[in-house]
Amino acid sequence: MRGRKADETQSPQPEGWALSLLADVLKVGPPRLSEIIGCLEQIETVKEFRALVRMLLPDYELEIMGAPRNRRVYKFCYYFGIEYYPLPANTDCHPLDWVNGMPVELMAMSYSAYHGLQMRPGYLLLLSLVIYPYEGDERDIEEDIPSNGAKVPLLDLVQRIVGEEIVSRIPKDGWTAEELHRMTDGTK
Repeated sequence: MRGRKADETQSPQPEGWALSLLADVLKVGPPRLSEIIGCLEQIETVKEFRALVRMLLPDYELEIMGAPRNRRVYKFCYYFGIEYYPLPANTDCHPLDWVNGMPVELMAMSYSAYHGLQMRPGYLLLLSLVIYPYEGDERDIEEDIPSNGAKVPLLDLVQRIVGEEIVSRIPKDGWTAEELHRMTDGTK
């Protein structure tokens, strides 16, 4: 075995001294105006995010705001899912995105889906209870669908599922959200 040569060994003197490195960093000059504005915006974002947490999840404020910065939105999503409803997948983003508007996964029903009636029985039953959502839509006028006749095919289909006796209890126009709320208050 051969030993290392003396010229290959590490020099005891470092390439740069700590104070000289610090001096090089400090020679950069004052921060750019855009960096100062970015810091101020970040402070406002943190304040607004904390206000959002205090409004929606006051019991979890310490857990959320005590987490590292890159985990706060994740914690918010986790606790929001426990308290209210699960948020859409991949919502772990910057707090600025949250204070501007929470992401919502829209699962609306299109006009053609409503009139096609090709959906699960549960959806059909729910739609039969509520008022026609496309009242006054231009497409109804073009297709010459009367305002009180748009729900007729839906009610006919629901009648095949639950029977005429139950469907006869549903108003032909359906119930408003307020009416349904009032009728179901205090029930399971």
